[in-house]
Amino acid sequence: RQAELGGGVRAETVDGAIRASQATVYLRQAAGPVPSSAGDAVPSLAGDMERMVATGQIEIEQPGRRATGERLVYTASDRLFVLTGDGKVQPRLVDAAHGTITGAALQFHSGDDSVVVSNVVPGATGAAAGQRVRSETHTGKDATMGKGK
Repeated sequence: RQAELGGGVRAETVDGAIRASQATVYLRQAAGPVPSSAGDAVPSLAGDMERMVATGQIEIEQPGRRATGERLVYTASDRLFVLTGDGKVQPRLVDAAHGTITGAALQFHSGDDSVVVSNVVPGATGAAAGQRVRSETHTGKDATMGKGK
C-alpha cells in the first residue's frame, strides 16, 4: 500500500503542484486498474492517496505563493502541508500578498491563507538548535512586496 517514486517527482494537487527529488505515497486501499487509451488496464493512484512524504529540493507552487524546503508531509484528507528544512536551511514560504515566512516547520492547508510557523520540527523534542522564526509581512492594500506608498 505504498509507492516509492524517485528520479524527480511532480505531483498535482487540486490547486497547485509539488516537485521533489523522491517521494513515498501511502495508499488508503489497493489502487484499482484504470483502462488506458490502448485498452490495457494500468494502475492508478488517483483518489486512493492517504499521504505523501517527499524529500529533496521540495518546491510547492500554488496561486500567489511558492514554498521550498527539504521534507514535506502532505495529508490528502485535510489537504495539510507540513514543510521542514534540512537543519541548515529552513523551509520558506513566499506569498505575494502576505510576504515571506521561514521557521523550522511550516504548516499550511491547500487553498487557505493561514500558515502555522514553528521553531520545532514536528515529532522532535525541544526547540531546534539555532532555528529562528522569521516573517516579513506586507500590510495594507498598497503594500506589495515591500513597495508600499
